Amino acid sequence: MPDLGKVSSDENWFTFKDFYKEAAKQPGYLTYVEVGVWKGNSVKFLAEELKRSGKVFDLYAVDLWGDLGKENPLWLERGNQIEEVYDTYRENLRKAGVSGLVKDIIGQSAKAATLFQDESVDFCFIDADHRFNSVKADIEAWLPKIKKGGLLCGHDFRSQGVFDAVNLVFLGKEIFAHHDQDVWVVQKD
Repeated sequence: MPDLGKVSSDENWFTFKDFYKEAAKQPGYLTYVEVGVWKGNSVKFLAEELKRSGKVFDLYAVDLWGDLGKENPLWLERGNQIEEVYDTYRENLRKAGVSGLVKDIIGQSAKAATLFQDESVDFCFIDADHRFNSVKADIEAWLPKIKKGGLLCGHDFRSQGVFDAVNLVFLGKEIFAHHDQDVWVVQKD
């Protein structure tokens, strides 16, 4: 197994800044959820954009962070590094001055979705486990929570598990793909 070293706050797969800028500007969008937050680079940016917009908003960050359990494959791969990720995430938000703007939900995505009423979320971005069954479960858990006209979207559309799950769940629906940012988007009817 390669040495993964200490958690770096600059490890960053955030490639969708333009997409998040547009999402923050959407009129009437007030409730945002990011599923799969890791060290918070993207949710931090979204919080900054929402703050800049002047909206009164709710922004939720959903992730397992250290709540994995030792039997989880990610724990086996990265060991105690996982425990440092939440601290790095909180520090990244603090440095950006947006700590008080993001509400953390530590736990599994589908379970977190049960905390929200149906049709109460304007924008949900999924960037968690990229395996087919996990992506499908995330989409199925969050889709009922999206308001009519709201967006359910996610990252890593080029990943086979993500691509297959999105196309299966939304078979026959229009899926917008922003290939330059590796983002998929579905607007709820």
